[in-house]
Amino acid sequence: MIRTIAFFTAVICALPLSASAGSLPRSVAASTGSSDARCLQAFQQSAAAATCSANVSAGNEPGTCAVQASCRNSRGSISKSSTKASYPEGVEKLVNCNGNLRQRRC
Repeated sequence: MIRTIAFFTAVICALPLSASAGSLPRSVAASTGSSDARCLQAFQQSAAAATCSANVSAGNEPGTCAVQASCRNSRGSISKSSTKASYPEGVEKLVNCNGNLRQRRC
């Protein structure tokens, strides 16, 4: 009986976790760190995504994203802008301020 319990315990502990970051609560997903895909997903949820096209990647520092964007300004032309933002909250709060990326508001 003890061997059976030990066997099942070992098998259960060895099973991989199949939950993706998208199915985890935000606090748990954020603790797993940023990646290119997660940073891009966070940018797509930002207000800036409507008027900017961006190259988004995981930043050099843990928990950050690097965003290089081409954003439409008030004259209708395109301005280039880049920033580093925390993942995911900082990236999701990016806005286009007349062609420049800013967090929350202009």
